[in-house]
Amino acid sequence: MFNLNVFLLILENAALLLALVYVYSLSPTDQRKAIPVLWTFFVGALIGVIGVIIMMDPLVRQPDMLFDARWVVLCLSGLFFGAIPTVIATLIMALYRYHLGGVAVWIGILMLISSAILGLIWRRFRLHKLDRIGYLEFYLFGFVVHAILLQWLFLSNLYRKSRDQSEAKSRG
Repeated sequence: MFNLNVFLLILENAALLLALVYVYSLSPTDQRKAIPVLWTFFVGALIGVIGVIIMMDPLVRQPDMLFDARWVVLCLSGLFFGAIPTVIATLIMALYRYHLGGVAVWIGILMLISSAILGLIWRRFRLHKLDRIGYLEFYLFGFVVHAILLQWLFLSNLYRKSRDQSEAKSRG
């Protein structure tokens, strides 16, 4: 059955990602070149704030586990904006995730870091210019990112099960 809330949350996440691209494209190129360090910090903070806004309204919420599009923000930040904005955005989003707390806080932070690193690695080892990325490469990139993120979820479930079993044994 179609769930309108899920559709609207996906649409909201996509709109925030498009807003980031729009704000970046509106900025004059000479401003980016005049004070590049300040500009990279501004872009990183903007990406981080957009990531936090996305995290405030998760797509699916299980107890203490959040699922949303923050991974998309960070892997694309690493791919298109580079290391400094991605590190700043990752720090902002990781601090917010830590603030939210819960049993999956460390897995959530590791997933943030992993998606940012994957974006930076893809940027570093890309053979062609970034403006020539095709649909197939984007699909492959997304597949790799989500495969790694699913591994973190799998490991968190294994950890939780082993912890529950050891607690049950200690109780008697």
